[in-house]
Amino acid sequence: MKTQRQYDTDFLKKLDEFKHKVVYARIELLTFDELPIESIEGKITSGSINIDGTSAVRRSCSLTMATNEKLYKQYSWGLNSKFSLAIGLENKIDNKYPDIIWFNQGIYLITSFNTSQSASSYNISIQGKDKMCLLNGDLGGDLPASVDFGQEEVITYSYNKQNSITKDNYIKGKYCYIVNSEEEAKKHNIYYIST
Repeated sequence: MKTQRQYDTDFLKKLDEFKHKVVYARIELLTFDELPIESIEGKITSGSINIDGTSAVRRSCSLTMATNEKLYKQYSWGLNSKFSLAIGLENKIDNKYPDIIWFNQGIYLITSFNTSQSASSYNISIQGKDKMCLLNGDLGGDLPASVDFGQEEVITYSYNKQNSITKDNYIKGKYCYIVNSEEEAKKHNIYYIST
């Protein structure tokens, strides 16, 4: 796992106060297990990162970037894909440090993704929310308030005694009926098997 390099606090303060900032983004497509697939860097033309400590989804991002690179696995950048985001500031303060100083901004799930191409650049617009959106219903399913994880639901299956329907057909998933009790199975002239 990559660790963020530590920089001198005086250098970071000067970098932050520099009036003519050039801001870059590095987005890296991740598998669902958060292993890297593809990475792309470019200059940010517009965007924002929102942090809200009172919301279930604490972080969201929206940015547009121009790059000379092109995504070769563009089909992978679909909804529900994970990506990591790093914001970079161009270093014109001190040449003993790299040309771009990167700051990790976390892992997000894609909620919107668009690309366009011009004669001089390849443009990417991406929006994302943090992983909480998998639990609150924004991207994943949501759980109704009536769900009780302490309960166990038992379903029983049965198969018909008539028309030469065998137990093997029942097991293969053919001619299945759902009943709640052996008495109900007898009413409908069907075998009762409890699972």
